[in-house]
Amino acid sequence: MKLRIGALLLLGLLACALCAAQLQVAESPVSADTASERKADRFDVQAHAGGKGWVFPGNILEAFEYALDLQVTTLELDMNYTKDGVIIVIHDRNIPLEWHIDPDATGALPPDPTTASEEELAIKNLTLEQIKHYRCELPAEL
Repeated sequence: MKLRIGALLLLGLLACALCAAQLQVAESPVSADTASERKADRFDVQAHAGGKGWVFPGNILEAFEYALDLQVTTLELDMNYTKDGVIIVIHDRNIPLEWHIDPDATGALPPDPTTASEEELAIKNLTLEQIKHYRCELPAEL
């Protein structure tokens, strides 16, 4: 047992030494201005679900547009497949309970989130046409 712990510690120290050696050898010295610019170029500002929670609900076009206005460098989004094989942007595997069916919708309506089962509201069990009948209302102040 002592031998295994000693071997693991030795491997850990060796890994640390190799990392430190690579950092020292890295690149030739550069001016402070150039170093700052390079760090800024590599800094990644991400908008999770299009900036969810800041102003808009996540994964909606308005959230992505707002995040781009803020000049983020990465837009993170979530996707799921519909029953008919269409990829849509939605975080949850099911239609959120806050959503409702468009009152102007016609034809075969999808399940009502307030009364349907979890299985009935699963994205994989709904077609794109059905999903288009749902509405996610934005807060009135937006």
